[in-house]
Amino acid sequence: MNGTEKQIAWAQDIQKVVVEAIDAGLAKFVSDPRFDRSNPKMAQTIDVWEARKAAILDCNRAKDMIDLFKDVRMDAAPIDAFMQVCRTYKVYTTMVSPMTDGQMAIINAR
Repeated sequence: MNGTEKQIAWAQDIQKVVVEAIDAGLAKFVSDPRFDRSNPKMAQTIDVWEARKAAILDCNRAKDMIDLFKDVRMDAAPIDAFMQVCRTYKVYTTMVSPMTDGQMAIINAR
C-alpha cells in the first residue's frame, strides 16, 4: 500500500474493520432462514459483496481507503460496522464528486 507510514497503518486498520464487517454482514445474510442461494438476486448480492471485499483488499493507496471509510467506527460491532459500510456505498454511488481511480474501483466493484 502506498502512503506515509501513518496513513498506511490507519488504512490497514480501516481495511481490517471493513472486511470483518462485510464478512459479518454476509454471514448474517446467509444464515437467515429465508436465504436461498438458488435465487439469482440473493446469489448476486453475495457476489457483489465478495467483489467489493476483493476490491478493498486490493486497494493500493492508503488515501483511498481512508477517504472512503474513515467514518466507519473502529470500535463498532462488526454487524454495526457493516451498516456503516453499506451507507458509505450508498452515499458514494449517488455522488457526482470526483473520485480517484482507486476509489472508483472499490465503489464500483460488482
